[in-house]
Amino acid sequence: MQTEPVTLYISDDDWFKDLNSNPASWKKNRNLDSDSVYVGSVINGLPNGQGTGDHPNGEKYVGMWKDGKRDGQGTFTHPDGSKYTGEYNVGKRNGQGTYTHPDGSEHVGEWKNGLPNGQGTFTHPDGSEYVGEWKDGAYDGQGTLTLPDGREMCGLWRNDKFVE
Repeated sequence: MQTEPVTLYISDDDWFKDLNSNPASWKKNRNLDSDSVYVGSVINGLPNGQGTGDHPNGEKYVGMWKDGKRDGQGTFTHPDGSKYTGEYNVGKRNGQGTYTHPDGSEHVGEWKNGLPNGQGTFTHPDGSEYVGEWKDGAYDGQGTLTLPDGREMCGLWRNDKFVE
């Protein structure tokens, strides 16, 4: 069993073509300056276990990996300062997590296939807050939007629109 961290590289092309589960896509030497860098645990030629992935554009992921994909608990930071901390499954945000935007707005709740789905709370920079159900990244289902002045819109939402 490996104990020392291993450094691997993957090209943008292979990453964005979803070839990160193919051991042949991961190299021990950097070919291009645009290659992403992984440092961490490797099993069968793929990132597995705790590791860090750095992309030349400034994106960074620190957390658990499985078969070359983000999987388990981790933190993904974007160059603009936005950050997601939470659960991943097969490379996508899935499970409980918190996404913080550069403007200070924040979503805390359930995620599925990379989007807010299920129960969640979104706090806007102006102090307004939505607490309720989400579907594919939109207010959808029972929820309450509390405005900065304290007024509330409580009831049924569909695709970010208040219905009743």
